Amino acid sequence: MRRREKDNDKVVNLFRYEVREFSWGTAVREQRTGKYLEIFLKPDGQEIDVEGIPVELHENGIEFL
Repeated sequence: MRRREKDNDKVVNLFRYEVREFSWGTAVREQRTGKYLEIFLKPDGQEIDVEGIPVELHENGIEFL
């Protein structure tokens, strides 16, 4: 998806994200690449930045590859 800016007349990429909910927390994933970017753990919302780290998420936890 692209949007044209009026001021500079240049093309800016707009990435689409999806949120997946698990019993242990929530994860944000970029749809284009399928890679996870952020993980938020329940109950306090602790944030884990996993951008650039290969992970696989399951209903029973996080697997760092």
